[in-house]
Amino acid sequence: MNNAATYCIPVFKLGVQKHWWTPELDELNQKCIIATDTWKCFGRPRSGDVNTNRVWCKMKYESGIKDAASSADIMFNDRLFDYLCKRITLASGKHGETNSVFRILNPQVL
Repeated sequence: MNNAATYCIPVFKLGVQKHWWTPELDELNQKCIIATDTWKCFGRPRSGDVNTNRVWCKMKYESGIKDAASSADIMFNDRLFDYLCKRITLASGKHGETNSVFRILNPQVL
């Protein structure tokens, strides 16, 4: 059964899927866990300071995740764009077509 599992079940290293995870997100995660546990100890109130703190921590944590993931995507796209521009410049620079090819990739530059 173990042999079948090794062939059929994909195994990933921890942290590979979230390459953009930072220690700041770990800290926000811990604060969110503490706030939620405190909220549960107080009987899960839907108003008051305990609930406000829980909602605020959760909002900060979720927005931190979104910001980290989007900045990682932007950084990846910028690096890919720079790499492709360098490749096109090298490939077409001999023929004098560098500017026209760059304009096709980046239409904002005129």
